[in-house]
Amino acid sequence: MGRNWALGALVFIVLLWGYRAAQHYRAEQDALQHDWNGANVLRVSANPYPITPWRWHCVVETPNAFITSIVDTRTDTVTSDSVSDSFYKSPESAAVIAAKRSHFGQIYLDWAKFAYVEELGRLPLPDGTGSMVTLVRFRDLRFDYGNDDRKFGIDPNRSPLAALVYVDDQQHVVLVQMSGEEEK
Repeated sequence: MGRNWALGALVFIVLLWGYRAAQHYRAEQDALQHDWNGANVLRVSANPYPITPWRWHCVVETPNAFITSIVDTRTDTVTSDSVSDSFYKSPESAAVIAAKRSHFGQIYLDWAKFAYVEELGRLPLPDGTGSMVTLVRFRDLRFDYGNDDRKFGIDPNRSPLAALVYVDDQQHVVLVQMSGEEEK
């Protein structure tokens, strides 16, 4: 009897994985076939939502931007807001280049498949010294579910697996934070 339950569970898992793989492929194809305002799609990634096998968070890279969307494979619909779901690639400032060349930046960029690095502006260093630094944020858009982050209990101002890098005027990284914690 126990052997039959184990075999049944194994068959169920194999069928579930096969179904999820088919839905993953379908989500990527739906995203590829969508009209992204005539832009050439360089690559696409489909990332599952919890529970439902039909809802996918897709990231599409075009020459000028990353665009996030929700793909429903049950209805073959792609939903994306051209304003809030578009992350435009901007020219890299000296601070962004310094952050990317840092030890942390190289590791993050090696790991992240859809890394979006942006300069957020100048502000005082959080150590209380009053030193001004440039804040650079790293995030992998695969894990940035936008407004749906609230449903998952995630603070929408703090993307999962995002990092803040503080760069001084000499283009040295003086502080790196992930999830509000200082990285050594």
